[in-house]
Amino acid sequence: EKIDNLLSLGNGNRKITKLDKEIGKIKIENEALKEKLYDLAKIVENMNKLISDKEASITAKLPDIDFTDKDKEFQEKEMRKFRERSDRIQEIKESLKKITQN
Repeated sequence: EKIDNLLSLGNGNRKITKLDKEIGKIKIENEALKEKLYDLAKIVENMNKLISDKEASITAKLPDIDFTDKDKEFQEKEMRKFRERSDRIQEIKESLKKITQN
């Protein structure tokens, strides 16, 4: 939508410059999100490794990730997934504890 609006503003170099600036901003935001997702994926990967190694005595903590307001829906979705995984890890930890006690 932003791009359509920019294309309708005047013509020539001014339009292209504004479009280039907007594309640059989007690329920067995209790279930042990629880094945050990579960090989150690494956390989950490490937690899964600990569980598979039966070292699941960790305390699952939500990562401190700073999202902008426009990423709120995405953030809520990702955090909900992470909480579900954290809950599942807690269930597995409790099951492992019961198994090792018996």
